[in-house]
Amino acid sequence: MIHLAAIENCYVLLTFTNSGSQIYIGIVQAGSAMTWTEYQPLTMVLGNPGGIVLTVNGTKEPASSVNTHGGAPVTLSFSPED
Repeated sequence: MIHLAAIENCYVLLTFTNSGSQIYIGIVQAGSAMTWTEYQPLTMVLGNPGGIVLTVNGTKEPASSVNTHGGAPVTLSFSPED
């Protein structure tokens, strides 16, 4: 389960890693949250990684794995074992 809470507006692209099929594409508005439950490897692109709090399977992701210097987009990968 992936839970994303937006502190600032954040572009999110979530796809199945193997097929490239899109699960979600859009802006998660500040003050809102989204949750996805998937059982396949996923790739997530975050356009404003410093503006979110990301939790994967109940564990908050460390800021260092989400945030990049200068707020540049970041791509994260998740597998069912994560």
